[in-house]
Amino acid sequence: MNTILMPIDFSEATGPAVDFVAGLASQVDVEVRVLHVSGAELDDPIQGREVLMPRVDEIVDRLKKSGCKATAHLVFGPPAASILDQIDVRTPSLVVMGSHGHSALHDLMMGSVTHSVLRSGKCPLLIVPSPRPEWGPSPEDAAAGATDDFYGFPGM
Repeated sequence: MNTILMPIDFSEATGPAVDFVAGLASQVDVEVRVLHVSGAELDDPIQGREVLMPRVDEIVDRLKKSGCKATAHLVFGPPAASILDQIDVRTPSLVVMGSHGHSALHDLMMGSVTHSVLRSGKCPLLIVPSPRPEWGPSPEDAAAGATDDFYGFPGM
């Protein structure tokens, strides 16, 4: 294993993925490429870079403090397509992504960058789940009225 590509979105899913990669990279000699894709339409991409790059650098510094070799990358464009492009260009040994823990219904209705990379990526993908309560739907799914009850049994 030579490189890990770790796309991040600064959500609650980023922390567990960073922690996992830090643990893995401390045991294996690997370079971690931290990638943030900004899907926002920006009038001034230079200003967007000035705002976003320090946040990506914070994640890289966190990885370096744990003994990892890490580099920061920032790309502008549609997130799923941009990550897939980076996989093609950089040919990582592994992609590690955090998951928001949405239900399959949410992903079907709203789409999921992680699922797009899983379906179309050309290298192994490791998905690190976000912590969430043992029972019940994710906060987003609960707000939409979803439950995890199946025939009245929680968690089934």
